Amino acid sequence: MTLLNLSDAAGVRAQGAIPDGEYTIALESAEVKDTTAGTGQYIRVKFKVLELQDSFLTNFNIKNPNPETVKIGMGQLKSWLVALGLSESVLTAFDLTKFWELNGKQCRARLKTKEGEYGFETRVTSYKKLPLPGEQVAGTAAAQGTADTGQIPF
Repeated sequence: MTLLNLSDAAGVRAQGAIPDGEYTIALESAEVKDTTAGTGQYIRVKFKVLELQDSFLTNFNIKNPNPETVKIGMGQLKSWLVALGLSESVLTAFDLTKFWELNGKQCRARLKTKEGEYGFETRVTSYKKLPLPGEQVAGTAAAQGTADTGQIPF
């Protein structure tokens, strides 16, 4: 029997398991799809997590027999569009046929991943605009006051 000492081996995160946290995300692709029941529609969006070079999928429900489902989906969609910096005039008449114009647009997003029935599922819990040049991004070493200054932190 061959024994391995793995105490010093670096762990690898499971495929699709994006660690919970705040990241910069960019739109990779989007398409409007019909629900399985055929009674509604949603926008299937693929976001790229720039810090990790990984991607995840999410849906924005835009048509559904349940008005609460539509309210939540449209609210999530609006939160993302506002974080991209779209103006109120664009939001009052958003043209789905021009969704492709948003490819590559970036914002910050707080992500939470959990293991579900079909593998890992990443959800966006909030969207934020990118910081202005010179502003610190919350969650980074510089923003937490732990930037490498060459000094021992104690």
